[in-house]
Amino acid sequence: MDVSDDLLQSEGWERFQRALGRRTERVGGVLRIRMPLPLGLSYWYSPRGGTASSRQPQATSTYCETLCVIADGPRALFSRGEFTEEQLAACSLQLAAPAVTRRQVEPEWTWRTSLDGSDGELLARMHEKHRYNIRVAMRHGVGVRRQTSGTFGDKAWRLLQETAKRQGISTHPRSYYETMMRVLPDTKLYIAEHDGAPLAAAIVAHYGDTATYLHGGSSYEHRQHMAPHLLHWTAMRAARDAGMRWYDWGGTSPPRAGMENGEWRMENSDWAGITRFKCGFGGEAVHHSPTRDLVFRPRWYRMLSWLARLRP
Repeated sequence: MDVSDDLLQSEGWERFQRALGRRTERVGGVLRIRMPLPLGLSYWYSPRGGTASSRQPQATSTYCETLCVIADGPRALFSRGEFTEEQLAACSLQLAAPAVTRRQVEPEWTWRTSLDGSDGELLARMHEKHRYNIRVAMRHGVGVRRQTSGTFGDKAWRLLQETAKRQGISTHPRSYYETMMRVLPDTKLYIAEHDGAPLAAAIVAHYGDTATYLHGGSSYEHRQHMAPHLLHWTAMRAARDAGMRWYDWGGTSPPRAGMENGEWRMENSDWAGITRFKCGFGGEAVHHSPTRDLVFRPRWYRMLSWLARLRP
């Protein structure tokens, strides 16, 4: 039985990680994933594990006890997770002066849209520009199809690669997405097309009461068709009709204090554009504990961090 409502702590996510060749285990019900490092070293990663264990007080104690065993072992350099302040304090009492380093892995702020209501009610909660862009895509003849057969084809892969290059980021290997579509339960691939040309793609997983947007991409050349707006509008309605209550967009810029004209005010950052896109569908900002590394072997950790900065 899963201990958290979060997809990243689900049994399905654990099976997906194992299919990628990673070792997993649960401590107090909290999923941990062993991630490889150079020189035969490794670290443990517990995505959204702080949320899961905070709901079970006994899990924090068990987790800290296990960290003590890891710290005495020969290979694990650190444990990464979204630790709460209470968990850090509890673990620090049991570990010999661990170093705590903040990392940006899972986003600290995410955005979610309520799926409660009719089509008209969902549209009414959107920014007017988003409603207009959905109509533009429909007038231009953009079509959206859904694949649930576990396939991840060339069209989706090219869109992810194009978007990553445009944004100056890296994708996972293609096998990662293929394995996700094959192994992660209730996962759908949406493709928006115009005259047979792929314009946008999104991988969306249903778990609990939430549809989570995991990965996606779009064509810059055909941006005038506004395909991403219709793509996600289609995915949102399908999720609602499947019984989901929320559409989780993933990471955004942090919100500034308060709201303005009924909308969240977001910090300007490299994520400004994607944040405006996500928030335009309506919804609310959700805060998570920041990702931190609980470091057992500071010298090794500093050396590997230095080597990582040298990579092109």
